[in-house]
Amino acid sequence: MFRFIKEHWLPYLIGAALAIILGFSAAFFVGVVGSTPDDVMEDQVQSEEEREASTESMQESLEPEASDEAPTE
Repeated sequence: MFRFIKEHWLPYLIGAALAIILGFSAAFFVGVVGSTPDDVMEDQVQSEEEREASTESMQESLEPEASDEAPTE
């Protein structure tokens, strides 16, 4: 079997190169078609930033201030 491959190495090399090229092309195509558009991504980032800011403000309003607490000792 190895002797046959050794004698016909060029078709194997061409086939391997085509397989690699087709694999990378398919991955690129799926990445381009399946990726989130820029405007949608910007909206999501803005929404997350607003949610984070509101969560932080809620946490700050719920935390008791240190000056209001009486020392325990």
